[in-house]
Amino acid sequence: FHILSKLGFDLVIFHPFRYIEKFCRDAGASSDVFRTSWDLANDSYLSDVILIHPPYLIALAAMYIACVHHTLDLREWFNRLNVNFGKLKTVTRDL
Repeated sequence: FHILSKLGFDLVIFHPFRYIEKFCRDAGASSDVFRTSWDLANDSYLSDVILIHPPYLIALAAMYIACVHHTLDLREWFNRLNVNFGKLKTVTRDL
């Protein structure tokens, strides 16, 4: 970060956590799904995912993985979203 700053780059990162809160509330997801989604989004900072993908897609991918892990079927909720599922799969793989 300091090197980029010295080179004159402005690095602004938007975080996925606000989206996770909103999406889990909207979908009626359990607190376990919320916590796992939060942890996955937090772990995304250990890679370049946070720099490559928009925060809403990271939040959706984390939530998708958490739903699969906790065997929660939110396919109907995911289908109502106007989101490119190809991009969502890419972010899911990157997480």
